[in-house]
Amino acid sequence: MATLNKIKPFLNIGPGDHIRELMELRNWTQQDLADVLGLSTKHINKLLNDEQSITLNMAKLLGKAFDLSPQFWINLDTNYRLQLDESQKDKSDVDLRSKIYKYMPINEMCRKRWFKKPKSTEDLKQLFFNFWKTNDLHFDSLETLSDINFRKSEAHQQFNVYAANCWYQMAKNASEQIDVPKFDKIKLQKLSKNYSRFTRERDGVSKILHSLNECGVKFLVLSHLQKTYIDGASFIHKGSPVIIYTARYNRNDNFWFTLAHEIVHVLNHLKKDGDHFLDDITHQDEINKQEKEADHLAATFLKQDEILAFFNDGLSYIKQNQIQKCSELLNVHTAIIIGTLAYHKKISYKHLHRFTEKVKEKIPGSYFVEPV
Repeated sequence: MATLNKIKPFLNIGPGDHIRELMELRNWTQQDLADVLGLSTKHINKLLNDEQSITLNMAKLLGKAFDLSPQFWINLDTNYRLQLDESQKDKSDVDLRSKIYKYMPINEMCRKRWFKKPKSTEDLKQLFFNFWKTNDLHFDSLETLSDINFRKSEAHQQFNVYAANCWYQMAKNASEQIDVPKFDKIKLQKLSKNYSRFTRERDGVSKILHSLNECGVKFLVLSHLQKTYIDGASFIHKGSPVIIYTARYNRNDNFWFTLAHEIVHVLNHLKKDGDHFLDDITHQDEINKQEKEADHLAATFLKQDEILAFFNDGLSYIKQNQIQKCSELLNVHTAIIIGTLAYHKKISYKHLHRFTEKVKEKIPGSYFVEPV
């Protein structure tokens, strides 16, 4: 139950309204009151509009004029000013919360258990400070996001750049909790040359991720935020390359291509802290040379040219034994073979579900940012 001192009046009535009521009872004009108090009408107008506080001297004058104690006028004005200050604080809190919610999808981030729901404006401010690693409420830097290197399709008209920026910041924050050796580019290059064989191994997913860590590359699974359409990302943060997978589609063919794509970025395009790529892998209409190179080399890792050569006459009807034979010959997973043929319009994508597997279940829980 609310206590009396926490109950706020519906209206905050100032001394000016009381003075008007008393003037009406006496049928006084502003000039009349000015004459009675010995003040200018300009002064009286400010008094009636609560534009100035009631001083002790003014309280005495009003007390004499209206036969009320000076204390009555002092208390009336004090209560009005206190409630006015509280009202202004409420407005300020609403303005602050609206700005933070503009740049951060707080409720969605809480549902993902990235942090607990803030209970007050102060909690929300502290969350903002901790999340963005700052001591100030600077929104200008969040408004200017031209440096966000995001690969997206024009098909996504509802893309939310603020949510994408939040996701990127969360990925950076989470990566700081992981320790890996110093990045070894030569070791990662050797790993990429044997990439396709991991796709067929029973525990190939966990093996490739362990090998990435040994190369000095951090890996995490972090689900995408709404209207960001992110499949994967790569960046350098505090000296270490980081690869993030969102499992937006949770298929092994998507995982292997996305991971290969981000490995190319790490090998060829990321040079210094702050360099980053946020990728929507499902759309291939990108004109950026770096993204085209990442697509091409990722396809090379997964032997797409060899797959197409194996089925050089195309397929009107898919035969499982042919897919299996190609898989064994090239040492690449059947889902990748089907995905390659479908992408190059050799067969329909409807065949894909027969060969794909869910991949999240194959990723060790230690790689997930969110609770699994």
